[in-house]
Amino acid sequence: MPTDPRFTGANPARAAMVGVSDFDGVLRGKHVLGEDLSDGDKVIKFSEAVLAWDCTDRVIPASFTQKPLSAFGDADLRILSGTGRSVSHLGSQYLYLAEFTGAHENICPRGVLRKVLRRAADHGYDCTAGFEFEFILFKENADTIEEKPFGEWAPLTRGPFGYSIARSIAQHELFGEILALCEKARIPLSGLHFETGPGVVEASLRHCDALEAADRATIFKSMIKAWAQTRGMMATFMAKVFREMAWPVRPYSHLHVLG
Repeated sequence: MPTDPRFTGANPARAAMVGVSDFDGVLRGKHVLGEDLSDGDKVIKFSEAVLAWDCTDRVIPASFTQKPLSAFGDADLRILSGTGRSVSHLGSQYLYLAEFTGAHENICPRGVLRKVLRRAADHGYDCTAGFEFEFILFKENADTIEEKPFGEWAPLTRGPFGYSIARSIAQHELFGEILALCEKARIPLSGLHFETGPGVVEASLRHCDALEAADRATIFKSMIKAWAQTRGMMATFMAKVFREMAWPVRPYSHLHVLG
């Protein structure tokens, strides 16, 4: 395991992040220091609140609890040592996935998936899955996103030009970083290209065991969003941001600029 220059002289496994999926598929977590996370599946304490929050940290009315925000306690979190991987194209920022165990295992998204896969296996079925993501890159940051209405966000590219080689060559540095990210994170891709629409990129993750596929998908989304921020951009996996992106695309709209 290579050494992260930000942790000179330290084992990256002892200065790594732990991430657990909430109900929206968003990774929540923290740095765990002083523990070798690559040595067996450790159990730590972690706030149960992430199983009751929506993506804006508001308590979901139909969640497992109606506790007020100040009343959430700690739950047992199992760190999965075999999931550790680098999530940065530079250095060696490590992330380990985790899942709730004990009383919270039945509502932990990863635990629910494992239960479903066990039921399928009991009926003689193996499950494989592959995820295809389309995300939009904007030349914006957290401040400008807040200041501008949706329609004024500036996408990385203008107009529809799916599978554009010209755009891929022009953005070869960005694409190279995405490919490097996925290689270091053990997330093999079967394709990466510009899709039809302003700033739209498509990444197809190779199929594999369904549980591993879900792990890869969860990491990929968080990784791409974080990487975009380091490049002064914002990435969104929203299905449709602009009204103008509805099909069919108007060929002579103000957004249509080839290249």
